[in-house]
Amino acid sequence: MSYQSLKLALRHLSQIEIMSLLKYIYELESIKVHRLSLVNKFYMEWIKSLIDFYFYGQKEEAVARLEKVLSQLNVTDLIYLQVANTLF
Repeated sequence: MSYQSLKLALRHLSQIEIMSLLKYIYELESIKVHRLSLVNKFYMEWIKSLIDFYFYGQKEEAVARLEKVLSQLNVTDLIYLQVANTLF
């Protein structure tokens, strides 16, 4: 295996591990979602969309969720740019 192939494989494994960790954290936090502020609920939806897109491969559903979240946010909300940049 060449150095480039090994480097690419390690990067891919790191991305899988990060998504697995993100999914695990999301599942823990989703239990408390009823107590979160509206902005934090939008943040959780953003994370859920990332998990669906990258971990489960549900690209259309994730994009639709992000578009819905973006339509409900104000440009002044801190998470607005995160959601918008994820879509574009």
